[in-house]
Amino acid sequence: DQMAAGAYTATAMQDYLDQGFTTARDAGCNILGVAKAVNNGIVPGPRIFPAGGFLSQTGGHADTGSFNDFPNDLDDLEAHMVGFIVDGVPEAIKAARHNLRAGATQIKIMAGGGVASEFDPLHTTQFSPEEMEAIVGVAEDYGTYVMAHAYHDRSVNRAIDAGVRVIEHNFLVSEETVKRMKEEGVALSVQAVMSLEAFGDPESITFFSPDQKAKAAQVNAGAQQMMEWAVEHDLLMVTGGDMFGPDLVRQADNIIWFNDKVAKNTHLSLKTATSNAAEVLGWSGGMNPYKDGTLGTIAEGGYADIILVDGNPLESLDAIKRDNVDFVMKDGLVFKNWLPDENAPAFQPAGPGRDAYFGNL
Repeated sequence: DQMAAGAYTATAMQDYLDQGFTTARDAGCNILGVAKAVNNGIVPGPRIFPAGGFLSQTGGHADTGSFNDFPNDLDDLEAHMVGFIVDGVPEAIKAARHNLRAGATQIKIMAGGGVASEFDPLHTTQFSPEEMEAIVGVAEDYGTYVMAHAYHDRSVNRAIDAGVRVIEHNFLVSEETVKRMKEEGVALSVQAVMSLEAFGDPESITFFSPDQKAKAAQVNAGAQQMMEWAVEHDLLMVTGGDMFGPDLVRQADNIIWFNDKVAKNTHLSLKTATSNAAEVLGWSGGMNPYKDGTLGTIAEGGYADIILVDGNPLESLDAIKRDNVDFVMKDGLVFKNWLPDENAPAFQPAGPGRDAYFGNL
């Protein structure tokens, strides 16, 4: 239920900070209220750029068959924005506007089939061009962008045609589509652990059906090649998680697996989680709640996020694993300090009454 989910989320957010991740982009769920709580200093956690409920058609990737358990009337979704099942331009527009009204910084759509779903084969293309264009139009009117779950050429190219700016996954596209993404400035959110490791052994995913395991194997077969093309053609890439449950503790592994299996370039791999990510987060424009400074760089006037690690990540990315992250500062507040006392930087918590949550934890 919502109470238990909220308690788990609070624990997970502190775990993100412990790993050294101070900002996260949500790819669609009921996280809008939590994001506001973090912004207001009520609970500790990374900055969250929330998408709100993802938009999906009937029989699309967000149609789990359990949505009858939740109200799907847009007038009664404040507490249940996991995903919207919308069909037709008017419903799509209303759902997108509802998310943005509630504080979403960008919109997430399901543009094609997926692996961990029952009703949408991987080869399907979802949402009509008119529906996609309507959703993108709403986002543009608010000064932000749309991100799309998509795997194959037809769904990715339809999304690009409609004005979508970030493709999530992309694992089954051709090199021609990768080239088009580069030419048109479309970013790629790439999930290395799920596609290369977990889907490399789908039989070990015990809660997957035989059909889901077959889809996972298909994705794994295309992921390596697609990522190699993305590196070759210099796509703007950002680190994606696509993780849930116990795997939330493995955020750094997405960067490490991408580097070890594909990029073999520590500088490029680190950029996917720092300056590249900050660039894409900035596309939320007027909906960006963090306008007071820059993200992703250490610079005067930027948000005071500094991570100190034991080792040189340009030599080995093992330095960014949790046990090597010795110091985590977000907004000038220290959330983790494993440094010897004599080396601990001095800091002043920003604002009264926050020491109970923030400090040398």
